[in-house]
Amino acid sequence: MTVLEVILCGVLGLFAGTVGGLAGIGGSLIILPGLALLLGYRDPAQSEQHMYMAAAMWINILVAVPAALRHRQAGQSRWDLVKVILPAMLIGMVVGVLLSNKVEGLRLRQGLAVFIAIYCLLNIWRALKPVREETRPKERIDKARLSFCGSSTGLISGLLGIGGGSVLIPQLQLMCKVRLKHAVATSLTVMPATAVVGASIKTGTLHTHDQPVYGALILIAAIGPMAILGGRLGAGLMHHLPLRVVRVIIAVVLLAAAVRMAGL
Repeated sequence: MTVLEVILCGVLGLFAGTVGGLAGIGGSLIILPGLALLLGYRDPAQSEQHMYMAAAMWINILVAVPAALRHRQAGQSRWDLVKVILPAMLIGMVVGVLLSNKVEGLRLRQGLAVFIAIYCLLNIWRALKPVREETRPKERIDKARLSFCGSSTGLISGLLGIGGGSVLIPQLQLMCKVRLKHAVATSLTVMPATAVVGASIKTGTLHTHDQPVYGALILIAAIGPMAILGGRLGAGLMHHLPLRVVRVIIAVVLLAAAVRMAGL
């Protein structure tokens, strides 16, 4: 990596952390498209995507742990949800990462672009049609629903190299009728454990794609510290900015990045 690329990766980390703090998501949804646009691919099969995924998964841990501790101190963590979701998500994560190793980097990039587009459109729709607190239905947190949320989140997260908040939070809200703040806290509570497992497997299998582990480590060193700083900044800004407007803007920016990633 050149000095300019290191600097740009640092800026990417700051932006990813800030957006993550504002939107309640992990940094991968910003980092992976950012790396694709900044560094690109030299291999026709785009095997570098596997290295980008490994780095992004480790960075998710760096960003999620401080946020999870803050939510725990605030008493927002729902251990009745965590104890069911975590085991299911761990299993899904392992399966997802192993499946990702069977897929070309090009297809993973395209799959991520489609996922980001769906996520952005869902966020825009929900921002335009928020749920009123007085009409909120009763929670539906039976074991079957929570296990499905956990396993499907782990599978998608492992397959695409993302933290999982962008999958788990909407599912908990839509399927289980869990309040947003509890869904965010639950997501951040399970993410460090699941990300460690997923990142370890992904990093340990990089050689099967002819990608060096040190390449992922360089990306982590360049992006990680600024992502942590951005996460703190975003968490602070959350209480001073019109969140619905900010999330729509973020969704539009991510949607444009997804279009670029898809090669359109």
